[in-house]
Amino acid sequence: MTLLPIFPTLAGNTRFATHPDCQESLSQTLGYYQVIGFNQPWICYYAEKDGALVGTCAFKGAPQNGRVEVAYATFPPFQRQGVATAMCRELIQLAQQADPTVLVTARTLPEQNFSTRVLEKNGFVLAGPIEDPEDGTVWEWVFKDRTAPSLSAPRYVLAVRDLERSVCYYEEKLGFTKDWGAHGWQQLHRDRFVVMLGECSDDVEAFETRNHSYFAYVEMQNVDALHQEFAAKGVQIMYPLRSQPWGMREFGICTVDGHRIMFGEGVV
Repeated sequence: MTLLPIFPTLAGNTRFATHPDCQESLSQTLGYYQVIGFNQPWICYYAEKDGALVGTCAFKGAPQNGRVEVAYATFPPFQRQGVATAMCRELIQLAQQADPTVLVTARTLPEQNFSTRVLEKNGFVLAGPIEDPEDGTVWEWVFKDRTAPSLSAPRYVLAVRDLERSVCYYEEKLGFTKDWGAHGWQQLHRDRFVVMLGECSDDVEAFETRNHSYFAYVEMQNVDALHQEFAAKGVQIMYPLRSQPWGMREFGICTVDGHRIMFGEGVV
């Protein structure tokens, strides 16, 4: 597959101007350039395969804040033949050649569909729902380079004196759910927050380590509701809920074992 640049004037696109699958998209692209500018390689393209024009793809403008968004569309006669997957792959390669540090993103409807499968095949992962000014609620996807080291979600390993008591606390007070347990260990989770509790009956308690007992700052949504939930259950609130000058609304708790956790939500 070869990506053919779409230039910013009609005179520069004579091959495409009369092609039945290009006429509408060409007009839209020329108008789009008037809004975002023409900055190669962050432009729009037609895709050619075996001498035929099979689709169109684009960067939706030059990178901003280290991020660039891609989009693609296959012409009807060539759908379900791997064209969209190939176009997406070509755009990723172009972006990495131009700026290896740029984060490549994409947006789809908030549901599993053909486009989401294309992104998954190309190594994108779902970042979550966001509000698009034109399309409303959409899913945002982020490309993850599978050849580079990548840190995933952490699991917090905590020593506790009495495993049964601690597991009961995390379940009843903090709303966690048990995953697995074996040989003095118990893993629990709440949403994506995972802890692994290990029984160390003769070790120093976290209470005795004072400020070293902090082990996590959890970014979340609706921090006020969580604070209200914990307060109603009698969880020890060490730091009251407040909006901070560094842009976070946060509070802190101390667990039954003396471990301290901060919960925060970004505020405008």
